[in-house]
Amino acid sequence: MSTSSAFGPPTIQLDALVIWVHGYQFPEATDAWDGNWLRVTARCAASGATVEVAGAILDTVSFLRFQRELVTVYERLQGLATLESHEPELKVKVRALGATGQMEVRVEITPDQLNQDHRFTLGVDQSYLPDVIRGCEQVLARYPVRDAAARGA
Repeated sequence: MSTSSAFGPPTIQLDALVIWVHGYQFPEATDAWDGNWLRVTARCAASGATVEVAGAILDTVSFLRFQRELVTVYERLQGLATLESHEPELKVKVRALGATGQMEVRVEITPDQLNQDHRFTLGVDQSYLPDVIRGCEQVLARYPVRDAAARGA
């Protein structure tokens, strides 16, 4: 399933969740903190509800961890991969449900963490993961993790 918008095709799509990465928040910064924040838009839509968030809510280290964890989940058909940062707007958990290759995707997304709480639970299988892994790799190729210490994340 392909979703497009004014942003073009999404950088990452996992069933009803789509994420567009627009660039570094601070393109000139090279340190591990300011230098790794990315401007993104994320949208999750299912069963009559659509929630969208935008801003510097994920960083390159988050994509690196998620990519590494997804590879393990895909190869072993067990475990958990999480995409999250220090910001509360978006958290994605991909949990393997056993050797059958079924996955549960839990998306917590809110544009207003003080007044709203949105959660989507999606069911997918392992065939979705290679595209998501490639999407993370493309993010990291275009926006590398800055500061060597942060790469060990």
